Amino acid sequence: MINKTDLHNLIHKYYLNGLVERVKWSIKDNVLEMDFMDDATQVVGHLQAGDIGIEDIEVGFSSTTRLLKLLAILNGDMEVGFLYEENIAEKMIMDDAQFNINYSVSDILAIPKVVKLQNYPDVDAEIYLSREDIDSLLKAKGAITESEEVSIVAGKTLDNEDMINFIFGNPNTPHSNKVTYGVRSKIINNFEDGVYFDSSLLKNILSVNKNCGEGVIKFSFQGMLHYVFSEGACTTNYYMTSKENV
Repeated sequence: MINKTDLHNLIHKYYLNGLVERVKWSIKDNVLEMDFMDDATQVVGHLQAGDIGIEDIEVGFSSTTRLLKLLAILNGDMEVGFLYEENIAEKMIMDDAQFNINYSVSDILAIPKVVKLQNYPDVDAEIYLSREDIDSLLKAKGAITESEEVSIVAGKTLDNEDMINFIFGNPNTPHSNKVTYGVRSKIINNFEDGVYFDSSLLKNILSVNKNCGEGVIKFSFQGMLHYVFSEGACTTNYYMTSKENV
């Protein structure tokens, strides 16, 4: 048995507001694990969640959007199971006190294989996010709707402590609107120039993890942000690559 709200929140951690539709769930010993990526392979992730309350299975989902629409009509605690044909799962059954839902699942061979990251770059800074930081970064992105860029630049606080500045705005237009927000950090290797990332993708990752209360971003000057968020029994890692030709 699993709570509808818990499952809904878990799915959104990889769905990323519609960027990830097709995934494979692997459940063993009450632990769910999955790798996922968006179609542009700009973000690759891994999710692990314990106490999942669903039977051991490997199963594919080809439309997470449709799954969420069906899940939306359920309430409270629910039973989740599967119907099989010749030992292959064909239907996911979700049953609460009022509704019984059948969702057609997919063959795991029909789900694209997730890119395996090779040779992780060195971490040049660790960025420690509080709930206030997450909310503030989302506000900063919301204020700059005409640009899809955010640059990561090293800085110092007034007390001369390490800080990473997130600068939202078009880097190639000197007179364009920009918003800068600084976050306490640990700079491991000094760097001077900024590295540019997709600000909408950053927003999607932060927005589905703001209830975690805190998180860590490991920044590489070679062009990667590695986000780590934990909430209850769920831990999610996201690896986001920099924008090219900004």
